[in-house]
Amino acid sequence: MKYAWNGSTEIWKAAEFPESFVFRCSDANGHSVARDHAAWCIPVVEIETVSVDQAGWPAEPTVAHSISSSLYGPGHTFLEQVTSGPSSTK
Repeated sequence: MKYAWNGSTEIWKAAEFPESFVFRCSDANGHSVARDHAAWCIPVVEIETVSVDQAGWPAEPTVAHSISSSLYGPGHTFLEQVTSGPSSTK
């Protein structure tokens, strides 16, 4: 991770951060890998979760038809989106 403040810059390895810091990491080919095997990592700094009913209207997560979570890095850089479908229980 590049840290710049007050005219100085430091580079910190993602593997040196505690597990409580969340990163999305990839190898040189862009495949998702663990932090300690990564060529590069982007810290996750924002998670936006939206839950909707069957008509697409906002709904509480406990009664939602689907839930989407979007992950963002610094500067609101989009990283990943995960969407869950309806429950398989009837």
